[in-house]
Amino acid sequence: MSAPYIYSTEVHPCTHCGFCCLATPCQVGLSVGFPDKQPCPALEWDEQDKDKSRCGLLANPKRYLPPPAAALWQSLPEGERLSIMDSGTGCSMKARVVTPEGVVEFAPLAPEIKVAAAHSARAGRVVTLHTKK
Repeated sequence: MSAPYIYSTEVHPCTHCGFCCLATPCQVGLSVGFPDKQPCPALEWDEQDKDKSRCGLLANPKRYLPPPAAALWQSLPEGERLSIMDSGTGCSMKARVVTPEGVVEFAPLAPEIKVAAAHSARAGRVVTLHTKK
């Protein structure tokens, strides 16, 4: 699992909000040199539904990986690629969200709140993603 400081073992449904990828790249991204603790450069947004993120390493690997690495990556079964990336299992992010009512855990939040948080992060209104270690 990439960036263990940011994930827990408790898993909630994934909303494809992209907040986890805004925090740091996955293991694959880190292994090809994407900077840690910064938004993943391969994070893409669905053209029809701007609230849904997708992984550019899965959707467009040739855009983000050198040709030999992209070919090797694409030769792996999709399930294996998802497993390597620790993707497709749900939201297990240990981030906290500060609200007027107090501090709450990110992963169990309602989908619309996760999407709103991701929009704020994308717009630069979230400066630092605070995570539990």
